[in-house]
Amino acid sequence: MQRFQGGIIFWSPVGGAHPLWGAIENKWYVGHDAGWPIRDEESLGGGAIAQHFTNGTMYYTPQIGLHYIGAGIREAWWNKGGQTGVAGYPVSDEGYWYAGGAVQTFQGGTFYFTPQYGTRLLQGAIRWEYETSGGYFYMGRPVTDEYAANASTRAQRFEDGIIYWSNGRTWTERY
Repeated sequence: MQRFQGGIIFWSPVGGAHPLWGAIENKWYVGHDAGWPIRDEESLGGGAIAQHFTNGTMYYTPQIGLHYIGAGIREAWWNKGGQTGVAGYPVSDEGYWYAGGAVQTFQGGTFYFTPQYGTRLLQGAIRWEYETSGGYFYMGRPVTDEYAANASTRAQRFEDGIIYWSNGRTWTERY
């Protein structure tokens, strides 16, 4: 690592040499488990930027600020379209969740990760019902992503039941 007036250039055998500066450099020092930089900072348009690290990515937008996404949630988020998909940009950093899991809120939903069930996106009315009815303590961990239960009903399975949504109405079936 070598410090310069505008930031640092960090070299590692994993990712080679990449500059860190400004808010991303500051957040990297704070203690996030981002790991080594593996790419230079890149522009995403509209003032948004990203920088990839061995264990995750930091995203910045002028409207939301700078947030870190760990590799597991990042992979699921990318599979849902990344910042242009249903979830949009992160509005919080990834945080620890029950039983070795992680949770992170995005513009269009919340990703929950558990070692048993992987990373699951909760969004819309099902997310609202889960989070306001007691979440983990009432329904357990999410087991599936949202799916079509039939032509007019969406559903999502949890350890302790299923939450349904149809025509502006939600209901819960507990096991």
